[in-house]
Amino acid sequence: KNITDKKHSYNIHIEAVDANGKRIADDYVAANDLGGNQSQDFKAFEIVEEEKVESLKQAKFKIIEASSY
Repeated sequence: KNITDKKHSYNIHIEAVDANGKRIADDYVAANDLGGNQSQDFKAFEIVEEEKVESLKQAKFKIIEASSY
């Protein structure tokens, strides 16, 4: 959600980590031209290596970087 009252675009870097904090995978989402107070849903981690699928089901997901422009 764009919590400002002006239009912004965002780049978001997300990581999936296991119970020990080890990164399993990461992904990026780009939200372009979100108006003030506008929100949009995105899907991440849709394309992953088959051997990581089960690990991702148990992972914790964290936003590790978000930038706006």
